[in-house]
Amino acid sequence: MGISKSELMEMVEEALIIVREAIEYSHPANAWKLLQEYDNDGNAQGPLPYTDEAIIEFTRAYNYYPGDSGVVHHLAIAHHARAWDFEIQRDSRASEEWKRALGFWRTLVNSGEFWTCMKNKLSACDPDIDPSMIDQARMNLLENLLDIHVDFICHYCECEEQERAVDHKEIIMRARIPPAVRKKLIKRVFQVMTEPVPQAKASREYISALTIVERFLELFPDYLSALRMHADICIDWVREMSYQDNWDDILKLGERALPYVTSLEAHSELEDDPMARLALVELIKEFVERSRDRGARHMCMGESGEISVPERDRARSSFKFGIKWGRMGYRHTSCGSDLRSYLSDCLQFHIMCLQLEARDVNEANKELRLMLTTIQLEARDVSEANKEYRLMLTTIQQLHQSSFEDIEEAMEVSPTDNSLKETHKKIRNDLDDIESAITNLSLFGDRGWIS
Repeated sequence: MGISKSELMEMVEEALIIVREAIEYSHPANAWKLLQEYDNDGNAQGPLPYTDEAIIEFTRAYNYYPGDSGVVHHLAIAHHARAWDFEIQRDSRASEEWKRALGFWRTLVNSGEFWTCMKNKLSACDPDIDPSMIDQARMNLLENLLDIHVDFICHYCECEEQERAVDHKEIIMRARIPPAVRKKLIKRVFQVMTEPVPQAKASREYISALTIVERFLELFPDYLSALRMHADICIDWVREMSYQDNWDDILKLGERALPYVTSLEAHSELEDDPMARLALVELIKEFVERSRDRGARHMCMGESGEISVPERDRARSSFKFGIKWGRMGYRHTSCGSDLRSYLSDCLQFHIMCLQLEARDVNEANKELRLMLTTIQLEARDVSEANKEYRLMLTTIQQLHQSSFEDIEEAMEVSPTDNSLKETHKKIRNDLDDIESAITNLSLFGDRGWIS
């Protein structure tokens, strides 16, 4: 009896399925053979974690059937082991191999079939054992696997191999894990890396302490605890500095601290962390107080009863430094706080410096006007003198404008200080006068100086 065409097609399809299954199962079998380590006599001694050839075969098997959790498990182990070897050999392929391994481990975490199989195997070994330990292992698997990257980050930072530390940081940051797990891992990095900081502070090794924290912040620039620690170290250091003897060192520390304080001040979680906010305000207060005291010292009058120009300029630079720092922190304080008081002092002293400079420029301005009214000058000389006169007026205007901005800021910082109102009124009048003089000069041209 002959075979019909439909029956023949069914047989062909069944044969193809059998062949596919044979091919599918042949790759894992071949891979397992390729994992075996043999002695000189050809006797199998046990499997290796991986061989390159075995990974190729397991990958082929995975491509045929991605749902085979056993194959995925082999690939996770094999790629993980090869990533270790690449890392030790400083092979540039290590980073990608770590990520590839984590991808397979993550697939396993999501495979209910795999963990059910693990529970069955555990129960077969010991029927009395609690199978929930398998659930715990599953829940913590990715975190435990990523924990080694914490060690690598700390190791490479200590060896000053920042690029390699960044590679492992990126593995943690890009891993598809819950945010809470990522926070825990970063916290571990912070704790391990900054462990020497308290001893360094106690030994007054402030540069060493700051360097440790700054290495961490290169990797995690917005980590609030590290920004706070950096500020705390700077507070301890600056408190040992005198504005009289260590001003240059204070300026250098301010320059070093500035980017970190800027990040701390703008941090979205600052208001939720009272200790971090306190560190911010205290450090800024230390800088502003020293700036005010140094500037005030330079404002002391000499024997002539006048402040010399060099002393005035030194005072002004001190107050500018204090104002720059005070502006970063005063909004985090309440009215009447020390920081606001010091900032207000710096602003008012800075106004005094500006007014003294405006006075000196105005004196030169009077001399020039006297020359123009008493000496017969050639037309060319009159034109040059008027240009100089216009420049003097513009300079005075800029000084008064800066003074006006400072006094308005001081009134905002210290709204209960009624003495500022009179200063505000005087500066406003002076500014109006000089602007009127400039307007006249523009209207009357070279004869504007006569008004």
